[in-house]
Amino acid sequence: MSYLFHSIQSCGSTSEYCNNIPEVDISDTSITRERFDCIFDELDPALRDKRWQGFQEALTMVPLQAQNRDEVMMFLAHVSHETDGLKTLEEYCGQSGACANDYQESWCPPIEPEPGKQYYGRGWFQLSWPCNYHASGESLGVDLLKNPEKVSESDTLAAATALFFWNANDMGRPAREGNFGATTQIINAIECGSTLKQENRIKRYQKVRKCFGLGEATDKLRC
Repeated sequence: MSYLFHSIQSCGSTSEYCNNIPEVDISDTSITRERFDCIFDELDPALRDKRWQGFQEALTMVPLQAQNRDEVMMFLAHVSHETDGLKTLEEYCGQSGACANDYQESWCPPIEPEPGKQYYGRGWFQLSWPCNYHASGESLGVDLLKNPEKVSESDTLAAATALFFWNANDMGRPAREGNFGATTQIINAIECGSTLKQENRIKRYQKVRKCFGLGEATDKLRC
């Protein structure tokens, strides 16, 4: 998977808003519009609403069957990191052409990249590589190997591919155990170690926690 890293803003639209979000029980797995707006507060309201509606549609295709609050928060933290706070559904270097052809290798024969198609990061988890596009498409009933661009063109597919990847790679298991670092290992292992990218991902997670009314985590943050 690919990564993006940018500076992080504090939680919420206003300090009064974030300072008054009540703490919730660990069994509360709801993603409310209030929490969503707090996490993705850098978006203009129209785009944030578009992203939210796409997410609601995606959940009807691929439910996020979270068992505790940590799963939900970690999922949203990775979404925020991979998409620069949902500002983009395409990897920036893919858009510019700098890395557009860096993800063409297949490890799942007979699946091969389609001629003229590029498999750089797209969607909420920056889905990359032909095998991941093929597997996601098979699950969602859309030929994403032939049409990878659909992942960034549709808010619904952008979210649904992330939900698929989360479930298919059992990211909920380490998340339930409060192990954010292990979830990072799954989505983008090249960030592991002393990297700025991993530190930025952790900052995204801490912001999500604040939007859920929690303090900063201190344990199992790194891989």
